[in-house]
Amino acid sequence: MRILLLFISSLFFVLKSDCQKISFKQKLKIYINGHENKAYQVRFIKTDYDTIMKPTAQVYSSDGKLLNYQLQKTPNWNASKAFNKDSVNTIPEILQRSEYHYADISTDPDNNRLLIYFWPFSTKKKDCLFDKPKELKGDDSVKTADANNFLKNNSFSISLDDRILVRFRTMAFQAGVLTIPIRTFLGAPDSVSSIETTVSVGSYIGIRFGTTKYVKLPNQKDYTTYQIAYSINIFGGLNKLDLDEKNTKDAAKKFKGSIASLSLGIAPAYHFKNFTTFLASGFDIPLSSKGSNWSLKGKPWIGVGFGFDIF
Repeated sequence: MRILLLFISSLFFVLKSDCQKISFKQKLKIYINGHENKAYQVRFIKTDYDTIMKPTAQVYSSDGKLLNYQLQKTPNWNASKAFNKDSVNTIPEILQRSEYHYADISTDPDNNRLLIYFWPFSTKKKDCLFDKPKELKGDDSVKTADANNFLKNNSFSISLDDRILVRFRTMAFQAGVLTIPIRTFLGAPDSVSSIETTVSVGSYIGIRFGTTKYVKLPNQKDYTTYQIAYSINIFGGLNKLDLDEKNTKDAAKKFKGSIASLSLGIAPAYHFKNFTTFLASGFDIPLSSKGSNWSLKGKPWIGVGFGFDIF
């Protein structure tokens, strides 16, 4: 119980102190301004001006002659600049002060590049997740608008050659449903089975920390993406608790039948895509006075569970 309360308090502290940085949508942390690895530095160019025309949709005859093609406007990355303090005259102040910024990524294997789509800065501010957002005013509003215009009017990428692996950290809130089909109660009396295989369904919420990796081998047309994530969660759910003479203590107050119980606990998890495996620990609370004699009341348990992320 104390561990659960400690985790809930820690989660609330994160919600209040870091709400501007974490959301339910996974985003990649991209380091900039000299804090990144020099081998894969973020570069930028003007979206509307620094472009070249490249042939695409080429059609060839049976003997290999080019019959037709289309010209497509493509960023001229040879004219790009490094996204760091060397380009201080063109980078807005907010971004100059940043060690990293969150983004989405797509791949451009034809040019051996990862295309970076930075998230815009919020034009509203709130002190914690549950506060009502307030519009930025004055100098803060002007600086935020300058930064967002810069992100909108420029294209960003990272050059990544074959056999070079680059990784980015991710962090997000998450919520979903889980089931814990196998549980073992600790400190169970000898007369009561400590293993329970009742299927129960509940929900969870927590924080996920992960890594996304990109790599392309010479024989591959596109980059391969690897995603690994772990999380720490709190969960709760309703169960059916079967009572009989074998798992109740007071013979005079024994009840045979089923009642509802509430499961609460913490659950570290490993994630693969939307599928999640949990190692859970918690306790059950009977929701009826008829469960007061349950032999496992107040006993902690550990179990293995599975779930799916909803957010």
